[in-house]
Amino acid sequence: MLQLEDFMEIQKLHHDGLSGSEIARQLKMDRKTVRKYLKQGPREYERQAKKWKVDPFRAYLRERWELGVHNAAKLLGEIRKRGYRIYPSMKALLHAAPAWLVAVLLWSLSRIRSFRELLATGVNECRALVDVFLFNASEVLGPVAVRTILAMKPVLEGAAQPSLEK
Repeated sequence: MLQLEDFMEIQKLHHDGLSGSEIARQLKMDRKTVRKYLKQGPREYERQAKKWKVDPFRAYLRERWELGVHNAAKLLGEIRKRGYRIYPSMKALLHAAPAWLVAVLLWSLSRIRSFRELLATGVNECRALVDVFLFNASEVLGPVAVRTILAMKPVLEGAAQPSLEK
């Protein structure tokens, strides 16, 4: 496929009065290639438009935007009610899951060394995950479960172990 610059150079040289054979010699191309591109005019760019999952909702989103709704979370909620599905489905599951369950999942993954290295999580990140879990679990679970969760919290070197007695 000929680049646009080459096509334009062929057209310019032809416009300057050079023959097809002379153009081919100058550009080091076959003369039949030059003749082909002299016969055909410039073509439009033929890229196919990419299909997006949000395409069926574009008109609705544009209408809402023009009405002054510029909050992305609100617009997402509206199109989800109209049938838009979050992709990938795992993201939708995490979105619907309670915060304490997500915290447990993240904490559990942070205990796996290879995963921890992959995410570059350390002791402080693990402690933060346990804190989030504790905050959310204290509303849902009883005091015994909260003490068990607190026992999972990694201890910083030189720091005292938190008391589990209440």
